[in-house]
Amino acid sequence: MTEDAGTQRASEWPVTFTQDSIKKIFVLFTVFWWTGYPLTLLVIGFPLLITAIVFDCIILYRHWWLLQGHGGRTTPGKAVGFSFIPLFNFYWWFVAYAGLAKDNNAYMDKVGLQRPKMSYGLALSVCIVGIFANTIGLIPYVGIVVAIPSMIIGFLFVLQQKNAILAIMNYREKGAQEVAGK
Repeated sequence: MTEDAGTQRASEWPVTFTQDSIKKIFVLFTVFWWTGYPLTLLVIGFPLLITAIVFDCIILYRHWWLLQGHGGRTTPGKAVGFSFIPLFNFYWWFVAYAGLAKDNNAYMDKVGLQRPKMSYGLALSVCIVGIFANTIGLIPYVGIVVAIPSMIIGFLFVLQQKNAILAIMNYREKGAQEVAGK
């Protein structure tokens, strides 16, 4: 049986990779993101922020995983792993995040999924603000100014990712149900 229009049987997904798990991961990301950033001023927020980044990496990995075999420009492991290579990560974020927005939107167009697309401009902003936050953001007081847009832009991008993942999973579940019903 060939997979047309990018459908993939739900039974082929990892056991923990359900729509509910994506929603739960997003909720956990949100809690740690919005508590960790402000509390970094008191130093106690760093573990919370690191936890939020872990959840962000899980969402990024799963999103790229959904695009495998459907025009994804990189693998999930590379998307996450290369983001931690010092200096190279500044380039790689444009592949992992801006490339994700492009590839996600191309996939949605290809299969005719009429959902809100991911914003390429927002993805570019995540990359650019991330570079600022990791370079000039280390300068006292400048870091606070860079952290505020970084919090907002980063959260909005992960929110778009969650919505795109759920839309793709919902589309594929309907496709799997249609195949099973025939």
